[in-house]
Amino acid sequence: MIGREEKAENNLFFLCSLIEYIGRKTKNHRNVIIAIIITLTFSFNVFSQNLNGKFCNESDFIEFKNDSVNFKIGSNGGLTIDLCGNGIYKITNDFLLIKTLDFKGLETHIEKIKSKDKLIDFTVLDIENNAILGVNITLTDNKGKFLSGTSTDENGHASIERNKNADKINISLVGYDNYTMEYSDFFDYKLKLVSYVIIENKTVVFKINSMNSSFLNLTLLSTNFKGSTDRKSELVKLEKKSSKYQSRERQLIKE
Repeated sequence: MIGREEKAENNLFFLCSLIEYIGRKTKNHRNVIIAIIITLTFSFNVFSQNLNGKFCNESDFIEFKNDSVNFKIGSNGGLTIDLCGNGIYKITNDFLLIKTLDFKGLETHIEKIKSKDKLIDFTVLDIENNAILGVNITLTDNKGKFLSGTSTDENGHASIERNKNADKINISLVGYDNYTMEYSDFFDYKLKLVSYVIIENKTVVFKINSMNSSFLNLTLLSTNFKGSTDRKSELVKLEKKSSKYQSRERQLIKE
């Protein structure tokens, strides 16, 4: 297996050979040569960079270890929500792609309590056992159609009538984990919600604006990219689409 240093040397040799070849073929196109050199040099730096380590900015962080990564990043937009995940990563052109796997951190905890009452009772708390007001609870059928809904009071309590047509119970509140579980006629529920959104089994895409051994400057483009990660045209299209929205740069410093 080729090590990182040997790969870097091979990439540098290829880059220098390519520049020399371009110079011979385009003697009168100095500006073209310079532009190509800048682009290739940045690409070389991205591909040869050792990303092992933890890059942070206040509560945001991305931690790389070999081919694995875990992160907590604030969402785009005016109302910032923490997004958490872990998985494997690769760098394609100037894009950081993270394929999230099953989450390994602290997750929403659910306790099922057997009940035969006509109403399903819910108690919703945070991880420190404080009641959460305003949590939305809905029942949907097997096609995702809304059947009924309610929200928790100041004590974190809510009740909803049982429904034999229900297939899913959906729990949501901005700033907390959005949780969906199978419907059952035989339980009440006590939930402890984590105060971040967990991203599992999805592809997260960042644009790499700049980087070196001590920092990463990234822009979050998508938390659920469904295109081909091997086609640069689809990633460029995603970048253009994201530029229409509030996508902020993040300067992360290596610890």
